[in-house]
Amino acid sequence: MPAILGCILIALLSGCQSLEPAPAPLQMEILERDPWDTDVLPKQLQSDLVLESVRLIDKRNNRHYWLAYDEAGALCLIVGFGVGRPDWGSGRGCADVATFQKHGVTVSVSGVNHFTSAVLVPDGYTQSLVNSFPGQFVATNLVAFDSKAAMNGVVGEQQTIIVGSDLGDLPEIELLLIR
Repeated sequence: MPAILGCILIALLSGCQSLEPAPAPLQMEILERDPWDTDVLPKQLQSDLVLESVRLIDKRNNRHYWLAYDEAGALCLIVGFGVGRPDWGSGRGCADVATFQKHGVTVSVSGVNHFTSAVLVPDGYTQSLVNSFPGQFVATNLVAFDSKAAMNGVVGEQQTIIVGSDLGDLPEIELLLIR
């Protein structure tokens, strides 16, 4: 009888444990390519980043968008505005891989005469970003807003938005929008 009770107790305890499934391997094609000459951050932005992992996602409208791993293993989105000018600005947002796969990573940079908010997502969501944020700048794995008015015009006052994957084969991600 004690052996049966012990088995029942073990079964109950093991059934009650909530084990978070391990995140799927990160899918970021841009990180798998060899570095290019353009994948260089200004020295002021290099601090605790793994410089070999830096990749320029895109640049446009006086803005640069990079991604890199930091020394703790988090994936970071780095935005530079007016890089090379005396009044340049930058911002950085980082997330561990599991959080990144559920929420992406967001960064916002604003100053007297500029505003940029950008969200980085894993592979498989780019077309959904185009559909979810019509009229906004979308590059592979990235959506960027060049003004608060543009952001508000698309998402209103929402602080988060759910985006499905392009093929419906990946979990939805809940993106945090920062103004």
